[in-house]
Parts: sequence; structure tokens; C-alpha cells
Amino acid sequence: MIKSKKTQFKENCIPWNKNISHSKETKKKISDAKKGKKLSEEHKKELSKILKKDYKSGKRKKTYGFKGKYHSSEHKEKMSKIMKGRKRLNLSRENNGMWKGGITSKKYKIRKSIEYKIWYRKIFKRDNYICQKCNKSGGYLEAHHIYNFSEYIEFRFDIDNGITFCKKCHKKFHKMYGYKNNKIEQVYEFLQLMLKGKSKRVGKIESISELLE
Repeated sequence: MIKSKKTQFKENCIPWNKNISHSKETKKKISDAKKGKKLSEEHKKELSKILKKDYKSGKRKKTYGFKGKYHSSEHKEKMSKIMKGRKRLNLSRENNGMWKGGITSKKYKIRKSIEYKIWYRKIFKRDNYICQKCNKSGGYLEAHHIYNFSEYIEFRFDIDNGITFCKKCHKKFHKMYGYKNNKIEQVYEFLQLMLKGKSKRVGKIESISELLE
């Protein structure tokens, strides 16, 4: 038998404690002995290298907690019995530790509303989920307000006041024209199209729908 250079253990030697589990007392002693001890940075790096090597080789598999697992019907019944009669905690507003006195802006609330979701989904569907600037299909799309959101309140949820851009093109548009006083002429210029008087009137809005057909 040849001794390993890295360790004092002999190669191809079966350890005496293989397949022998520790008693509860021994486990507790080991746990108590390790409590409060911190690993050095060198030790942490070495452990990290070993784990990465094991994951790559397939020797060790990553675990994701409870993913893919389900509670048994007996466990569900037990949980149900325990929870019956209990009052649910009210963690809204002042009762929540994260509450900051209602600082959420109206703009944020509107953009998270159902009406806003319906608005941008209709625009995406009308534009076939394609960016109207670069013709990129799918991916991270955003609905742009032709007449800007903050100034033209009455047109916030008007479908003719929206156009589909990808995130990159939407960012480019606002970099060129800013976030205030946005109008349809800027969209025409951005799309490099000429305004020929074909657009319809929807209230005060010149519709872009005909242009996109």
C-alpha cells in the first residue's frame, strides 16, 4: 500500500467506521464542539473548490429544498387541524414591519393596476408582440405612451396612445426625447416615417394604428 502525499490515510484502505452511524450522544458532542467556531478564508476557498469540482463531475448533485416534493395526505390533515380556529395575522399597513407610512406613489399604483395590465397586453397583441422600431419579436417588450403618462391623464389607458417597443429601443427613445412633453411627432421621427396626414383622430390623439397596418 502506498501512502497518499496529501493525507496520512493509506490508499485503497477501507476506514473502520464506514457504514457505521454515530449515536445521538456522539452527534450532540460533535455539534457542541463545532458551535461558535468560524472557518478561515483559506478553508472556505478550499471547500468551495472541492464542491465546484464535485458538481461539475456529477459526483455531487445540487439540492433545491422542497422542490418537486409534496406533503402526504396525513401531514396535510395534521396541518389543517392545527390551523383550524386560529386567527390570521393582519400584516397590512401599520401592522407590517416594512410599513413606511404609505409612501407608495400614485404612479406606481396605477402601473401595477389591472387596467394598466389590460392596456399594455392589448397593445402587444395589436402589434403582434413585435418591437415597432427594430422588428424584434418577443423577449422583454414594453408599451410606450405616445402622449406621456404623467401629463395626458385622460389618455393613459387609450389603446391608440400606445406602441410596442423592446426594452432597448424604449430606453433609446427616452434618451433622445426625454420623459416630458412626449408627442406623436417624436414617435414618427423615431420610427423614421413621414407624417402624411393619414392618421385618424381619437379625441385629441392622432392614432398610430393605421400607420402600423
